Amino acid sequence: ILDYQLADTVLLYGSLARGFKSGGFNGAVVFTPEEVTRFDPETLTSYEVGFKAQSSDRRLTLNMSAFYYDYKDLQVYTLINPPNGGGVPIQVLDNAATATIYGLEANTVVKITPEFSVNGSLGLLKAKFDEFISDVAASDYTGNTLARSPKVTANIGADLDLPIPGNKRILANFDASYRSKIFFD
Repeated sequence: ILDYQLADTVLLYGSLARGFKSGGFNGAVVFTPEEVTRFDPETLTSYEVGFKAQSSDRRLTLNMSAFYYDYKDLQVYTLINPPNGGGVPIQVLDNAATATIYGLEANTVVKITPEFSVNGSLGLLKAKFDEFISDVAASDYTGNTLARSPKVTANIGADLDLPIPGNKRILANFDASYRSKIFFD
């Protein structure tokens, strides 16, 4: 991770990281022999750049980042129909050959008064399997969106912290959020 303090209230940063999740055998809840599968280690190389800034009077905060994640052998739970053709689908831990996730995130806080502030955030995401031909499920998921990966997320909120006589305070908070559609599997 590298960072650079451009000014007292502005920080620029960039990071490069590589991590892994070990392989093994599916040790989750197993109901059928088909669910006991071997899976390979997963590796992730991630890149991120961004900045964090505040106005000189500290009434405005703005943070933005862009990121790119490159997965190799991403571990994915896959639902497949049981071999006998009936019953409940079974869950198998499988490896996707490659997957890419990239996007942008931004959030801001504006202090209208010392007692009242508003905040908001926006996230844009693209998450897809670059290559995923599942031998276990006998399916090609290449190009599909990753599970639980909304393309757009947004949030807006307001906070009030108002002192009142008697050494008491009135606290109020409002939050609203949006998330675009997601796929669960």
